[in-house]
Amino acid sequence: MSSLKSQMGIRLSQLRIALGFSELAQMADNLGIRRNTYGRYEAGLRLPRLPFLLALQRAVPNLNLAWFLGGEGEMFGPRATPAGAIVVLAEDRAAVEAMEGKEVYRAVPFMKDAAAAGAPSLMGEEVAGYVVIHERVAPHPENLRCVPVKGDSMIPTLTDGTIVAVDRTRRDPREANGRIVCAQSEGGCAIKRWRVTGSHVILESDNPAYAPIVLEPDEVDAGALLGVVIWAWVDLR
Repeated sequence: MSSLKSQMGIRLSQLRIALGFSELAQMADNLGIRRNTYGRYEAGLRLPRLPFLLALQRAVPNLNLAWFLGGEGEMFGPRATPAGAIVVLAEDRAAVEAMEGKEVYRAVPFMKDAAAAGAPSLMGEEVAGYVVIHERVAPHPENLRCVPVKGDSMIPTLTDGTIVAVDRTRRDPREANGRIVCAQSEGGCAIKRWRVTGSHVILESDNPAYAPIVLEPDEVDAGALLGVVIWAWVDLR
């Protein structure tokens, strides 16, 4: 573990210099953490914890986490996820798990395709990475899949690019009434609000500009409900 500490410490030093901070205190203040805590991280005396990683990504949104965690690729790259979301590659899961400390986090598969009406089905297995979620939200990560939401149909609840976690085991149409779900719709999948009305189900958008979608009973019986959204990582700026 000491090598991982020292490697991250070296990369923190490189990052600090690249950001133009000559003093450790400047970097610590920029991240909003205690100066002596940051000093231990950069000196390789202590392994950073996940809250630090979150603060780092918030302060440096174009930071390449694959570089920071494993030394792969360039230091900076385009932001691929909302501010505040920690998404890592499969090869970096061990480094993230080592950063847990007293808190326990789970790595939930992050699907390549966004979820929106007409998009490819969410429930495929093409995984782009892993979203780090606290175990109180994801005690059974094997039941979950994370996807980015595409479009503005769920504004103001879910903005474009929001990452949501879908529990694939929760597929009871009655139990899902009133919940935000992932549902098959018009040949693809959509993140909508599930409303049970008699024998029909209505897929509602929280954005009133979008018309509701009515599902026939045979569509519901055929498994239109793919899972209930149980968690979202939202950028509310």
